[in-house]
Amino acid sequence: MSLTLWQSLKEIYREDLSFTLLHCTGIESPLDDETLEAFPVNLEPESMFTSPRKTMLYQYIKHLDPDILIVDTIWFPVFPFLDEIKARKIFLSAYMPPEWFLPHRWDLEGLYAFDPDQFDYVFAIEPGFQFPGSIETPPVINVRESLLQSPDIIHRVLDVPEGKKLALVSHNGEEGEIEGILKNANIDPEEYCLRSLSSFDDKSQELFPLAHYMSGVDLAIGGCGYGFFYETRFHEIPSIYIPQPRIGNEQHWRLENNRNYSGPYDGADKISRMIQELF
Repeated sequence: MSLTLWQSLKEIYREDLSFTLLHCTGIESPLDDETLEAFPVNLEPESMFTSPRKTMLYQYIKHLDPDILIVDTIWFPVFPFLDEIKARKIFLSAYMPPEWFLPHRWDLEGLYAFDPDQFDYVFAIEPGFQFPGSIETPPVINVRESLLQSPDIIHRVLDVPEGKKLALVSHNGEEGEIEGILKNANIDPEEYCLRSLSSFDDKSQELFPLAHYMSGVDLAIGGCGYGFFYETRFHEIPSIYIPQPRIGNEQHWRLENNRNYSGPYDGADKISRMIQELF
């Protein structure tokens, strides 16, 4: 969702935007754009709570001296020094259990408890979800109409035989999970060509971000992660959702509560416009 916000903010600020993504995913973005930089950052839990100003995260943020600081879901790595950062501060989160935001959830007698007053805006970016101080917005997914690609592209990249429908298994979770998902997907081989994509595949680089190419998918199969779920809903793709157990990505909640969600999907644009109004 960070890349989705980048593209939305780029529409507003164009060449005046410099967007830096600090992440701990270990997966590099294949996007090549002079307005976007991405750096892997170690979380350093041994220093996070005892010497937060010695962490790589703190050093990066102080060096960048941003005008806007966007914090996604996990606030406590920046909590100790948030007040000394001059930037406008934005917090956003997809669904998390209510206890995630309660003071007693954290050690040190609640010193790292979530405080919405530390941020200029606090966004709940999932339908039917609220937490202290939050503004509910539509999903933040990468489906800007001008960026969507022809359905022929994904068929060509995945070598789908002519006359066959594409059944796509999409997965960005743990290694080995995709095999379990495939076992639970009963697909007619006469009707569908079954293909899979994950963050570990070379072809996923050619189809990144996948949301731009999904118009060529006839049947989607996967867990119920935030992006996959709302992107398939946006494209109105018949889907088989097989929720996976995740701490911090509550897939069963998403399916149970939003299985009939049909839009809107312009959360990134709404957030970007509100950020623009801060200046």
